[in-house]
Amino acid sequence: LDGLGRRPGLDRPIGGMQTLSDALAEAVRQSGVAVETGAPAEAVERGGAGYRVRLGDGSVREAEALLVALPAPAAADVLSGLDPALSGPLRDVPMGSATAAVVGLRSGGLEVPKASGWLVPRQEGGPVQAVTILSKKHPGTAPAGHDLFRVFLRSAFATGADDAAVLRATLDHLRQRLGDAPAPAFSAVQRWRRVQPRYTLGHLDRVAALDAALARHDGLALAGASLRGVGLPDVIVNAEGAADSLLSSS
Repeated sequence: LDGLGRRPGLDRPIGGMQTLSDALAEAVRQSGVAVETGAPAEAVERGGAGYRVRLGDGSVREAEALLVALPAPAAADVLSGLDPALSGPLRDVPMGSATAAVVGLRSGGLEVPKASGWLVPRQEGGPVQAVTILSKKHPGTAPAGHDLFRVFLRSAFATGADDAAVLRATLDHLRQRLGDAPAPAFSAVQRWRRVQPRYTLGHLDRVAALDAALARHDGLALAGASLRGVGLPDVIVNAEGAADSLLSSS
């Protein structure tokens, strides 16, 4: 993709990860395919030559084949009326939440390691779970003389803490590790609720049950991080495989 950073460090789209989905949507539009946003899928039914999708704005879309790439809870909701054997295993995938504080600090006087970050062992206690030094991992994410940190908080702490408490805990931790940092030049708290699939014991059995249920529905496939890998490369590979299976069966 144009705009991919090629400096030392880990490559990333300079405009952020949203650049990937924006570029994909534009490529699809350029090929003559319609891209619709703003109306979430609410239900999938059998209909016409294949499947009927009811959207949140009341409209309906029909297609011979359908690839569902929603997070497990949302996929379970839209497929519940089509087949409980699909929605059941999807609903059983545990989903975790995450809270992170993003803080920009002046680098002067700080002992910032030449690393992409660090993990905090649970035995150490405290509210912080991990720290990513974004300005080291992705050069160019902070102006000269500054470093940008993303600090993940443990769920047991973050669930009951407001944003101010999250920022206080973040700065306390950074000052313990880096030195007496001044007030941040930039700060923000980000919360993601039930977005991280957890591959607990029995996950392979859930995937096998989904595969067995899908075999009874020609022209239907599933993809997404809830199934066979949470990393971006795994998600792409699995989505391509699901799309290929639909194309080969049509």
